[in-house]
Amino acid sequence: MRKIGKLIIFIFLLFSLFLYFYLRKIDYSLDYNLENIKVTEKYNKKEKLYYININVNNKDYSYITSNKYTHKRKLIDEVKVNDNCITPHSNYLTLYSLCNKENNELIMPNGTNNDVVLEAYENINVYDYNAKTYLLWNYQNFIYMNQEEEKKYELFKNDVYSLKLPYQTDRYLFIPNQEDEFTFNSAYIIDTKKNKMNIFKLKKDLYFDSYIMGYKKNKIYLVDRKNKEEYEIDLKKNKLTRTGGKVLNNNKWEKIDINKLIHNDYIFQNDALVEYQIIDNYLYAFIKDIKIKITDKKVSSIVKYNDQEIYYISGDSLYYFNFLDNEKKLMSYNEWNFNYNNMIYIFD
Repeated sequence: MRKIGKLIIFIFLLFSLFLYFYLRKIDYSLDYNLENIKVTEKYNKKEKLYYININVNNKDYSYITSNKYTHKRKLIDEVKVNDNCITPHSNYLTLYSLCNKENNELIMPNGTNNDVVLEAYENINVYDYNAKTYLLWNYQNFIYMNQEEEKKYELFKNDVYSLKLPYQTDRYLFIPNQEDEFTFNSAYIIDTKKNKMNIFKLKKDLYFDSYIMGYKKNKIYLVDRKNKEEYEIDLKKNKLTRTGGKVLNNNKWEKIDINKLIHNDYIFQNDALVEYQIIDNYLYAFIKDIKIKITDKKVSSIVKYNDQEIYYISGDSLYYFNFLDNEKKLMSYNEWNFNYNNMIYIFD
């Protein structure tokens, strides 16, 4: 019986060792061909990223993706070619159509222009809600809009053309009261989940000479340069607390001297695979060292983005883009031709 037990343990250890070496992540690089198309496939286990380059007619189409690691190789099984555009297919990687212009600039295929107005409200034309909730400033009110309802929140007695220190979290919009030019001791908080607004009495004057570093859950973190303090503002509990000097870096709190916070603009940092920039009035995505032009439209402002999607203003219209669905028009409002800063807030 002891021999059988030892044999079972040995087999179990041998099988575990086999699984470890078979399933563990490893760096690799290989080249293969799909008819006349050359594919270079790499995996970097430290970055947890796949690097794919597809060469068609001496033009390169490059991809970087953070899909889950698989021990399988030759992950691209088909590439459809249409003029200077390709659509690769893989059962394991999330890829998308991509075009390569004559100057070797990578660009997304043209989006679908949707000019059918679903509804109009307060001079705002809606083409697609994209299953989101919107808070739109029209100098007098915040207009709450989604595919189920519309509502107006009146904040100030007079028109306000430039909101000071508004800040959006996943759920709330924080808008300081602008009755005084230099300070505020109350703020409006709009809860987009409950579609309600309340007034938060701060019990302390904060200066507009401040900046907001970011948020964690329902709390935002504000640095007041005049008061030389960092504050935590709990939007759910309506609570203001001094926090001392700290900053969030990749979900880890780090202590920092308050004087550094006062003399610099610190922003909470999280590692992102995709970064977006407007260069010479055109919108680009940067995925590591890959530069991709998102649209041929001239873009005036980025409204909101993450690795998967981005919202931006072109002319008088709000557009949405993600790599799989490409571009679509969501709304238009004539005022966005001239003023678009702190005017649009988008919530899931």
